[in-house]
Formats: sequence, structure tokens, C-alpha cells
Amino acid sequence: MTVILTLAAIAISALAVAHLAFHDPKRRRAFSEPPREGRPRRAEAWTLTCLPGVVFLIFDQWTAFMMWIGGAPLVSWLLVAQSPQFYRWAGMKWRSIVDRTNKLQLRAWLAGVTWPRLLPENRRWRTGPQVTTDAGATQRVADLELRVAELERKLSESSSPEKPPVPLNSMTRTDRGGAR
Repeated sequence: MTVILTLAAIAISALAVAHLAFHDPKRRRAFSEPPREGRPRRAEAWTLTCLPGVVFLIFDQWTAFMMWIGGAPLVSWLLVAQSPQFYRWAGMKWRSIVDRTNKLQLRAWLAGVTWPRLLPENRRWRTGPQVTTDAGATQRVADLELRVAELERKLSESSSPEKPPVPLNSMTRTDRGGAR
């Protein structure tokens, strides 16, 4: 449970730092980006960055605090090292994923179906055996059973019980002087 809370705290802090980096005027000038309109909300972002650590200290979660104090700067540094074009690309991808998920949820709600029914046949899991209602399926199964029976009969006729199969390994052959 501590690890999950710590990972969530690291994500919260890293997203707040990414917000700060995306709205930083000096950084935007360095990357030749136009200035952002509106108030950047730096105080709220810094509060959100440090809040998980304070909460861990208040609730005496020293292990979580140590993991957060090491992980949050590392993940934040990895995010800040990216250019603003990365943030635009990631934002577009995120919006695309959210839009697709919302559309899928809306379709499911309107259709009144559950999630496994939305998945294609080859992607289902834990739904049990699929029963076909094809009329010709029983005939195909009967033909296959006849073919298997015929192949088993041919196999039993071709093998003779008195001669064991000869190994092809050279170490077991006695005609070349190999040991048995």
C-alpha cells in the first residue's frame, strides 16, 4: 500500500512540476515559444508539488517520504528535460485517449452492455468457452472425428510392436565401434 501511495504522490508532484515547466516564461523564451496567456498559478503548483511530502511527514510515513523525496525530483527532472513540443505531443495523445475512452463508455452506457461484450472475439478473456450456433459446425466436427479415427487406425497398423525404433545417434550405433 505504501508503494502505491508513493507512486501516486510522485505522479502528483511530477505533474505539478511539468505544469510549472510548461508555463515558465524564461523556458518558453529559450525554446522560442510565445508567452502563455493568463495567470500561471505558480503558488498552487508549488503547493501541489510539496504537499505529498508534508502529508507523509504528518502521518509518520517515513518510508513513503524517503521514496517520494528520491523519486519526485528524478521523475520531475525527466519531464523538465523535454522540450515544449513534447508537452504538446503528449497532451494531444492524452486528449485522444480520453476522447476514445469517453466515446467507448458512452456507447456502452447507451447500449447497456458490459465491457467484455465490447471487446472483439479474439480479445475476450474469462468468458468461458464460446458456443457456436452454426448449423454446419456439427457436420464438420463429425468429419474431423472420422478423419482422426482413420489416422489413428493407420498409425496402429504401421507400427509393429516387435521392432523398437532405431536411434539415429552415432554414439549408440554398434557398427561403427561406438559404445552402447
